[in-house]
Amino acid sequence: MLALAMLAAGCAAGQGVGGGGSSRPLALVGGRVQTAPGAAVIPNGVVVVERGLIVTVGPRGEVAVPSGALVLDCAGATVSAGFWNSHVHFTQPV
Repeated sequence: MLALAMLAAGCAAGQGVGGGGSSRPLALVGGRVQTAPGAAVIPNGVVVVERGLIVTVGPRGEVAVPSGALVLDCAGATVSAGFWNSHVHFTQPV
């Protein structure tokens, strides 16, 4: 299972997201999902979080959103791992 922290920038919801102790699953749906810097991007992806842990990541057509989940529409946004080395220097000729 993926042990990633993630960031969902620009996702919209009709209600607030519960705290880390919430028993209600959270589904980030429709965004461009980047699980790691070298991994292929998942367009129109889904990330399911239960009890503060990411339990499922994949294409929208292959991931079932749990019943009763708080669904955040992330269309047009990027969902990515929150902790990866994004510090780079663009000083080398490429």
